[in-house]
Amino acid sequence: MSTTGPTGSAAPAAPAHSPGTSGRMRRFAALVLKESTQVVRDPSSILIALVLPMILLFLFGYGVSLDATRTRIGVVMEAATPVIRDLA
Repeated sequence: MSTTGPTGSAAPAAPAHSPGTSGRMRRFAALVLKESTQVVRDPSSILIALVLPMILLFLFGYGVSLDATRTRIGVVMEAATPVIRDLA
């Protein structure tokens, strides 16, 4: 059953959003609400999203060292001059 106005035309529908709010912001707010609800339902997602990357960050931070000490290198001497032999 449809609602008609006094002239017999259909009544205008209510606006989907308030004039000051853009549709993009409404979608973003709905997404934040949905994800927050999901985190409350499943707290292990906090572990996956926050704790595990921090653990990996610390592991890689301690495992990777950029200090080059006692590193062996190879030297190719294309010309056997006395100056190059002194460098090698």
